Amino acid sequence: MGWTEERVNLLRKLWDEGRSASQIAKELGGVNRNQVIGKIHRLGLAGRAMPIVPKRTYSAQSLGDHIAVGQTQARQTIVEASARKVFISHATKQDGTRAMSLTNSLEAIGCGCWIAPRDVPAGAEWNKTVLRAVEGSAIFLLLVSHAAAESAFVQAEVHRALDCRLHVLQVMLDTDVDAASIDMRLIRVQRIDATNCTDDDLARRIVTAIGSL
Repeated sequence: MGWTEERVNLLRKLWDEGRSASQIAKELGGVNRNQVIGKIHRLGLAGRAMPIVPKRTYSAQSLGDHIAVGQTQARQTIVEASARKVFISHATKQDGTRAMSLTNSLEAIGCGCWIAPRDVPAGAEWNKTVLRAVEGSAIFLLLVSHAAAESAFVQAEVHRALDCRLHVLQVMLDTDVDAASIDMRLIRVQRIDATNCTDDDLARRIVTAIGSL
């Protein structure tokens, strides 16, 4: 089913109301969650800030499929995180699929992300564009893996983020990696274990960590 003007207008309306990509897909019919996320990016809507709703009228649905009724703190951290741009640092070739899946999960609950190669404009100088994106971010999310530890690109991104004193979080894809091999300063940086959990669960843990920074 195509993206008619009527369906695009309904997508915009549901997105502005704070609906998740899964909810929007169900409402529209004929599309899945990933197709909705792709359309949201093409329309330039991905960086929305979700509205804070008074507690007496707050519902789980208004924060998407991922938040249960009564989890007031979780709802608030989603709201706070949505206004902060998160740079996703990863080994593009080896960990790119996992990184993009996690990005989709974060953005589905309103947490805006910057990730290469998706957000590098066509024809742009790669290194300069990526480092500028690091500098312009509020949160630096490092996906730690054996491949990332050996990547000169990841090391350069980490050095710039720490030099700029950004808030840094480590997501441990491989828990046996010595992050100090990337930069000694990572020894003091909070770690989140990504093993044995779905990306949707991991996204919730990340926004909770962001809310505590």
